[in-house]
Amino acid sequence: MLGFETPWWPEIRRECPMAFRDETHLETCLVYILSDDPIHPVLESIAPMSGVAGGLSGGWDLSRARDQADIAGHALVSVNGSWLVNAEYTLAPRLWNYPARTPDRTRLDVYATVDELPQIALYTAGRDSRLYGQREIVGGIDYTAPIIEWLRLGGRFEFRRPSISGLDGTTSFLHYDAIVQLHYPMSPPYDADAQLNYHAYQDIAGHRLSFGRFTALTTWTRTLARVVRSDTAHGPSIVDRVFCHEAKMRDCNYGTVTVRGRLAVSSAFGRSTVPFYYQPTLGGADIDNYDTLRGFADYRFRGPDDWLTQVEYGRPIWGPFGLLFFYDAGRVGLSFSQVHQDYGVGLSVTVASRVVLRSYLAFGGGEGIGSAVRLTGVPVPH
Repeated sequence: MLGFETPWWPEIRRECPMAFRDETHLETCLVYILSDDPIHPVLESIAPMSGVAGGLSGGWDLSRARDQADIAGHALVSVNGSWLVNAEYTLAPRLWNYPARTPDRTRLDVYATVDELPQIALYTAGRDSRLYGQREIVGGIDYTAPIIEWLRLGGRFEFRRPSISGLDGTTSFLHYDAIVQLHYPMSPPYDADAQLNYHAYQDIAGHRLSFGRFTALTTWTRTLARVVRSDTAHGPSIVDRVFCHEAKMRDCNYGTVTVRGRLAVSSAFGRSTVPFYYQPTLGGADIDNYDTLRGFADYRFRGPDDWLTQVEYGRPIWGPFGLLFFYDAGRVGLSFSQVHQDYGVGLSVTVASRVVLRSYLAFGGGEGIGSAVRLTGVPVPH
């Protein structure tokens, strides 16, 4: 939860001068710089093609007795004129029917966001593209609750008012969302988790842009590790010297394998169409800053339906820095022919279990070498 627990500036003055003496002080320095104090500066990304954004972020802990609650906000402006203002109130009460064995709580979020992105790529024939701008007002309420140890159910209701440059008028939508969340084991970090959603977008001005969409997101993670006694008769192998931390017990971390899958299936209502600015995209990162096909340009492929599979191997190499190898495959549409694929290597910076920076080189896409350096962005409800 957000709050006033961290004495932000004194801790920075104490830890950061010693940051490069060892990895412990470096990570502690980064934690305090990026800590959730009442108000702190941020350097992040709003969306792909928006460039680096700077601003303020903060939060206040409003918890009382059995109920956890906080309020948070962001205000960012980027180098290309993109900007975002966001506020969110979160309530996680301890209800009388709270499942005894699960650490989950019911969660209620009320939020509002206004953002403007002047440069988003829309690819037409071949590799030709043009830029358009988008401003959007979003206000909504989101509620999820644990049903059993591995299942949460919930829903979302939003009012959305997008304004697209080059299009006459502004269309408003009511967005309804049914949410199913599954995870194993009971407590995070999860070895496997999935989220299933059915979205219904209602065009308030008529029904020509009303549509529905089913989405599925799945993640499976396996840490490759073992712990053995270090006082054995045989010395450590070359592999153990690379991957193991020597102590009374030899702690061997061989890295983490992660497999992700994403599916989106849209359906228009009657004679309506799915507006292009609400279609999912593949290539680089999507509008929510999630990596997709990293061997292609941002927003390279767009359509009402798509699927994506990713396999990653990652391992910390020093302090908050990690090394990553990946393979991506996917395409717009529900066919398995002419699948787009890429592979590559990357680096990441992780602070307090949160990836704050990632970079990569991707090959095999057939459109040159894909590369990017991305700061973790502020989640925006697109």
